[in-house]
Amino acid sequence: MLLPYFLRWAPPITTSFLYLVLFLQFLLRIP
Repeated sequence: MLLPYFLRWAPPITTSFLYLVLFLQFLLRIP
């Protein structure tokens, strides 16, 4: 996969994407 290469050139994008996924999971837990 291209994940290690992606982590090399874009760490801020991956971290914000991870926080976005966690936030969406939190929103899905409310109802």
